[in-house]
Amino acid sequence: MTSPESLLESREWRGVWWLPEDPGTSVSGILTYTPWLGLKLELIGAFEDRIWENVADAMLQSVQRRETFPVIHGTCEGQPMTLMNVSPSGRQQYRTMLDAGYSEQNLDVADAIFGAHVASSSETTFSAFSCSIENLHVFAGAQSTSAEMRIDSATMRPTGEASIAIQTPKPVEVSLPWGTVTLRHLVTMPTQVDAYESRKVETNHSASLEFLPAEPFALDRVWGEIYTAQDLLALALDCGPALSWVSGHVSEQAEGGHVQGGPASRRVWLFRNARGLPDRNRRLSPSGHGAFDATELPLEEVLPRWWEVVERFQAACHMVLGSRYVEDHYLESMVVVAVASAEAFHRQLPDAKPPFSRDDNLRRLSKAFDTLDAETAKWLRSIVPGGFSLAQRLDALAARLPAQTASRLLPNPKAWVKAAKESRNGLMHAGRDEGGCDRLVATLEVTRAVVTVNLLVELGLSDQQLVNALDNAKGLRSASRQAQMHFPTPAQASAAR
Repeated sequence: MTSPESLLESREWRGVWWLPEDPGTSVSGILTYTPWLGLKLELIGAFEDRIWENVADAMLQSVQRRETFPVIHGTCEGQPMTLMNVSPSGRQQYRTMLDAGYSEQNLDVADAIFGAHVASSSETTFSAFSCSIENLHVFAGAQSTSAEMRIDSATMRPTGEASIAIQTPKPVEVSLPWGTVTLRHLVTMPTQVDAYESRKVETNHSASLEFLPAEPFALDRVWGEIYTAQDLLALALDCGPALSWVSGHVSEQAEGGHVQGGPASRRVWLFRNARGLPDRNRRLSPSGHGAFDATELPLEEVLPRWWEVVERFQAACHMVLGSRYVEDHYLESMVVVAVASAEAFHRQLPDAKPPFSRDDNLRRLSKAFDTLDAETAKWLRSIVPGGFSLAQRLDALAARLPAQTASRLLPNPKAWVKAAKESRNGLMHAGRDEGGCDRLVATLEVTRAVVTVNLLVELGLSDQQLVNALDNAKGLRSASRQAQMHFPTPAQASAAR
């Protein structure tokens, strides 16, 4: 049997499938997985997706169709498999006048667990889980090879002797409030590769994260913690890294518990629609080309901080980092989301206390409302703002940047705030932006960068480390150039003329 674990390669499983509530009725079918399309199940036969209701004696009527099958069990390649949140997407009935024919049914599958039958996605089933993320070993900053060339002490010339050592870096264990996370490395044995007039030896270095919660996790929680780790690499490496594989260990259960049809505490493989696809052209050197790595912020410090940052700034993290897993699309929608991420970040700052509340503003405008008719006054009261204005929120984010970083990323904060406010308000309320495409691109990149740098500040990067990030990370470097071009200081603008 081929290894089932990779999320980066297409796979196909042939087997039989049944609903947990009706295990005696099974249907043959093919489950396929592709990184860019996810999981699809094609059945030769069909599960009944119609819901029937008694309308008279001995008479049934189909009143609606099931939108999802929460769980489907199956057996593929001699192994149990569980499909979760399965949605019918099509059905064909083939029949003739001479026979009843047969059906074919197509279904979209959200999650697959290869190796166990699990009763529900909400059951606390997983006692441990692991994942490997693209370029995790680069982020870890640990070297697996070292070279030594011998020098003659008398002549200070090479002796012609040299050695190359290969060793597996030691694991690093980090404690979090809900359990532990361990970074483990895997270095393959050297393999000799012969080419024309040359010979070389290759090794492969990869890394994985092992999660050991204090209490078993449900499937959704497993994916949530893995996505949090993946987002850390997206922030650090300034890209959308792909998940290479995800596995888990199902908890030990007494007979009749959630895990059925196999030994307890067994390893299973998890599949879901890919979040980030591998880029074969994205080759990061061991020195890194991102915002930071574990040599600048040790894992023992950055992992607990990152989990705290995500818990507090979840919406902002999802909006600004989610864009790294997909290709850019319509500029206008990306600008609106970028500005919304800045607003969401500011709302969660502990010192973000507005000078006036909505009730204060309503009291100040009460005399004006008294001069209006009831319908107009009611409408105006509904749109009276409370708290900070958009400009005040953006100003506050700009003010949080350290001095050197601010001079590089926001030479003229007021100009950026004005452009972001006008672009967001124009697109949201007027349906257009008067600043032109170039200013929209600059507003998008700089706004994303401001939120990103604020996240890095929360992680504890120093002013100099942030300046290095502006030089090394492609997205931050581009944002700095856009800011210098479109939001310069008055002195820079006059000098450019």
